[in-house]
Amino acid sequence: MIGTFPRFYKIKITEELDQGVRFAHYPAMKTVIERHTPRVPRRRSDGMRSLDNRVKILQCYEAFMKVVHQQQG
Repeated sequence: MIGTFPRFYKIKITEELDQGVRFAHYPAMKTVIERHTPRVPRRRSDGMRSLDNRVKILQCYEAFMKVVHQQQG
C-alpha cells in the first residue's frame, strides 16, 4: 500500500440505479455520490508510507465502516 492514497465514496444504490447498470441505460433520477478525501498530516503523495498518514487514514476507514454498517441495518 506504499504510495497509495484512498478516497472514500458513498453511493445510495436504488432499484433504478441497479437496473440502469444491469441494462446499460441512464436512470431518470440523479445519482448522488458523496466523496471524502482524508486530511492527513503529511503530503498526500506520501500515501500510506508515512505512519502519521496511515493512522489518520485508518481512523477514517473505521469511521466510514460504521456509517456503511449503520445504513445496512
